[in-house]
Amino acid sequence: MLSGNSAMARFFQGAGLTPQSSLTETGFTMRHILGLICQFITLTLLPSIVIFQLFFGFRLIVMPISLLCGVILFSLGTWLRESR
Repeated sequence: MLSGNSAMARFFQGAGLTPQSSLTETGFTMRHILGLICQFITLTLLPSIVIFQLFFGFRLIVMPISLLCGVILFSLGTWLRESR
């Protein structure tokens, strides 16, 4: 069975956050993870808003505003993931 320290070390090694990694590699990894989180939030939140609109309804202006926010958030996530 793995001890807590070795499992945690494996997690950080998988994310590229080893003690031997340089600061630029760590910054790249953090930007990549943040970009992935931004894209994941966008891809899960927009369909949820559509379903909420269908079942409960709210003002129609919310849909284009949420779509615009989703496009901006997804673009930001793409930029973070592709930047070096």
